[in-house]
Parts: sequence; C-alpha cells; structure tokens
Amino acid sequence: MKVYLRRSAAAIQLVLTCTLTALVAGVSTGELRMQDSQIATDCACGADHGAEAAATGLPSPFRKCGFTSFTVKRMQDILAGGQQVQMRRTTQFSTPSPSGRFLIHYDVGGVDGVADIDDNSNNVPDYVDSVAFYFDHAWRVEVDEIGFGAPPADGNNGGSAAYDIYIEDLGPRGIYGLTVPDSSAGTGGRYGRFTTFIIVDNNFSPLDKTGDGVLQRQSYFEKGIRALRVTAAHEFHHAIQLGAYGSVQNECSIHEFSSTWAEFRLHPDVYDLEQFIPSLFRNLDKFNFGNNDCDVGYHYGVFAQMLQARQGDAAMLNTWEAVTNSNNGYDALDEGLRMLNSSLADEYCAFSDWLYHTDYRDRGEELVRGSTYPLVSFHTVERFSEPSINLSGGLKPFEQRFVRLLFPQSEAETPDTVDLALVNLDLLNAGETDNATVTYSVVCTSTPREGAEPIGNTGYYLSVNSDHENLFCYSKYLNTGVLTNAPPAVFPNPFVVERDEQLFFPLQPNIDVEVQSAVLTVYDAAMTIVYSEETPLSVENNLRVVAWDGRTAMGDQLSSGVYIYSLEYKDSQSAGKFLVKRTE
Repeated sequence: MKVYLRRSAAAIQLVLTCTLTALVAGVSTGELRMQDSQIATDCACGADHGAEAAATGLPSPFRKCGFTSFTVKRMQDILAGGQQVQMRRTTQFSTPSPSGRFLIHYDVGGVDGVADIDDNSNNVPDYVDSVAFYFDHAWRVEVDEIGFGAPPADGNNGGSAAYDIYIEDLGPRGIYGLTVPDSSAGTGGRYGRFTTFIIVDNNFSPLDKTGDGVLQRQSYFEKGIRALRVTAAHEFHHAIQLGAYGSVQNECSIHEFSSTWAEFRLHPDVYDLEQFIPSLFRNLDKFNFGNNDCDVGYHYGVFAQMLQARQGDAAMLNTWEAVTNSNNGYDALDEGLRMLNSSLADEYCAFSDWLYHTDYRDRGEELVRGSTYPLVSFHTVERFSEPSINLSGGLKPFEQRFVRLLFPQSEAETPDTVDLALVNLDLLNAGETDNATVTYSVVCTSTPREGAEPIGNTGYYLSVNSDHENLFCYSKYLNTGVLTNAPPAVFPNPFVVERDEQLFFPLQPNIDVEVQSAVLTVYDAAMTIVYSEETPLSVENNLRVVAWDGRTAMGDQLSSGVYIYSLEYKDSQSAGKFLVKRTE
C-alpha cells in the first residue's frame, strides 16, 4: 500500500481494523462468542486498496470498531420485535468497577482469559482493574464533566443494573471493541434509543495478528493499556450516542467521528487516531467528509481535533443534543456549531489550513502533532505555460481538494508555486450521495484580466470561481522557490535508532522536488524487503532528499546491521547502503 511519509513514526502503520457487519444465517439462539460466531466481514474499506496490497505484499487496511451495518441491522430488528442472537456470554467471574456503574465480566485462562497477574492483591486481575478504572474515567469525563446523557440502565441483564463490559479475545477479528444494542429504550426525538453492552479485547497484545492466513497484520496500532484507554472512551461514547440520543442509523460517519473525538478528548497522549492519517492525507477525494461511511468518521478525527481546539466540548455536546430533532447527523453537527455562532461550513473551510500546515509547514497553530504528519497530497499539479493555466472539476459534498500551480524556475531552485485548497460546503447533500457535485474553475495568466488578482510578486494573476459560490470556498498559499543541492550520500550514516529521527536519501541531480515522488525500498542483509513505499521528494536544509523515519511498514524499529536501499524515480534508479546501530 502506498503511504506518503515524512516524519511520522505513527504514520507508517497500516490502517488497522476491519468492521463487523452481519451474523451469518442460521445462528439465531444460544450464547455466542465474538470469535467463534461466523461473523461476516465487510471489508469494503480495504477493497479499495486491494490492488496496492497485492502489489506490496501487505494486508489491506481494515476498520477499527464493530459499529457499522451489524449494529444498524441489530437495532432495526430490535425495533421490529425480531429475535436477537444472544451475544452476552457466561463468564467465570464478574466484578464491579470502583464507582459501581460498571460490571466487568471476565475469564481467567482459556481463549478469552485475561492474565492472572494481581500485583495489588485484591483478588482481581490487574487488567480487569484497568478496564474498570478506564470505563469509570470515561463516565466521569463524558457524563459528569462534559454533560452528555448517561446510557440507560438495562434492568438486571448481566446480573445487575450496572452497565456490562465483557472481556473477550478480539485480536483475531482485528477490532478493538464493540458496543452491542440489546433492547429498545424508547425514542430520542426522531431516532430510537437502545440499552447496550460493550465487548473489549482481553489484552490488546502486540502479538495479535489478523488476516487471511497469508497476509497477516498486527491487530492493534496502539497496544496494551494504551489501546484499552482509547477503546473505553470510544465505545462508551457509542453507548451514550445510542442510549441517550438515538442512532443516526444511516450515518455511521458521524457516530465514528464523534467517538474518535472522545478518544483524544479523554486521552490526548494516546495517538491511535493517527493510524488513519496517511490514507486521509493522500486520498482526500476518497475520504470526503460528506461520504456516509464508518471510515470517514475514523479518518476525520483530525477535524474533530480542530473543532475541539476552536470550540471546546460544546461542539460535540451540542451536536448530540441537536440529533434528536435533526434530519441527519450532518445537520445536527451544523446546528451544534451554530449554537456557538459558527457553522459546519465555516469550520470545514477553516480546516484547509489545518490540513495544509503539517510536516515542515507546521506553525504550531494547528494540529497538536502536525509536525509529525505527512504533507497533504495534491489532486492536480500543473506547470504554467503561456498564455495560461485553466483547470476545472467537480467536488463531492464536503470534499477538500488541493491543487498546485508551478511557475518557471532555474535548474538550481525549486519553483515558485501557488497551492489552492478547494472546498465543497454542500450540507444538503452531505451523507446522501456522491453524485451531487459543486464545480469550480481555476484560471492563471501572465497578464492582468478582469476578476483576477495578482499572485504576490510573481507576475501572474489568478481567478477561482464556482457555479455555486455559496457552497464553495478556497484558500491560497504562495511558496517562493529556494536554491537546492543534492547531498553526496545517505545521512546520518550510521543511523542511531535512539538518537536520530530520520534518514535522508539523496536524489539524483535536476529532479523537480515539487512535482514528483520516488519509491523507497529498504532491504536487510538477507535482501528481505523491510520497507517499500512511495514517498514525496522534499527539501531539507536546501538539500533534495527523500526522508524516512527508519521504521518498517509495521512500525517496528530496525535492528542493528547493514541495510541496502534503492530509490526509483520515473525511469531512473539509484541505490546505496547504510548502517543502523542500536545502543540498547
């Protein structure tokens, strides 16, 4: 899978998890383990990248949480009075959380068992203590502090009136957790509400793998307690959504967008949402925010991060309070922001700046870890030739599209460029269809023309227009060319894992770094590929290079030893070797 990488250690991992969708026919009654039930998987999210996966030998990306068509189907069946597959299972033990709000069900030993380590000698495994602690924390912050409604009680299902958490081995399924609708809790305005229970993994082990037996991947991006922390925040937020406000049943994107927000709101030092950064930054046309898909919700965690920074907790709280009387989740998000004297259009237009200012463009004013994120990819790169550049196209609902215009330059410098972020703000069709588009036109000339504005001191003039000006916005960024040189060899060499953040590989002379990318492939001493990705060419300290953070495609640090690399650029190739040292 092609991933544009510059400085992000987190960004090199695959989008990890695939969603649960439906129980196979023929399973209707009896206790059912998540792992043993023949659960069909809808990997449409990975299918888009199937060709890339086959070409690279890496698994396709998968979804993270079990909230999708499986959840919707179960809710529909509940409202229709249909019989449900029993997904609660009998466990060896159960214990209340310190607050008494949760009852944790678990085994010790067996497939689903937790490790029987009990360092605090309270006769409860330490992992179970952690599950209880972090779900209590989720309730305390999301309900008591922020003010979301609490999920409704389920009577005595599970053995008490407390909210039930079941611990199972989800690793082979590649999901972190699942919030399961259990029974109807009435309506929340327009939408049905439900009692629920939650299933979480039994250890989030780095050894957990999932795949088809041939192509295997690690099940979890963050692992161990760090993964547990964000899973508790994420899944409990689903319980709040379904229980206190009602399911926006046809808009998984809004559910996952909001639950991904809960992850970093409660645990800003855990970076699980960053597994989706590479695919978002290189595929904005595929993951337009107005596309109702679970993947969209995961990928736009960075947009939720912006809303939190600009509008605080009220943005998401207002959204869910508006859900009960809104036509859909996008309308609710807009209404929630209007309560704060903003709008979804205003915020999404401002989001262009946050997408653009990452990596070396980071100003410390946008995304918290923006300097570690890759640069956004350009949909179109056009070099100026007299008398003009003329571009046009159509944008899907809430699509961000970046285009770059390049102006003539000498061999020794990068070109002056103007980068444009073009944005569709069509709220009416958000979540409905990708067929509704807003068209745009971009005209750049070397002579003044009516309606055009000068581009700095470049001597060029620009006009950007749309057939629906009220549904369209754009941002413009001018970059002045700089003198560059080619380094003689890869550096630093040796690469010291504990000291150095990046390796820089030299580009051949006269390469246009503003336009192209190169395929970087790294081999170990046995000539086994440890990394192979398409990576943007860049300028570091006026040197033309390809930058890499020294981690494998699965995010592992390199072992000490000699490595061989190759750079493929168009029809040319260069190669060399470097040494890796580890001090630990």
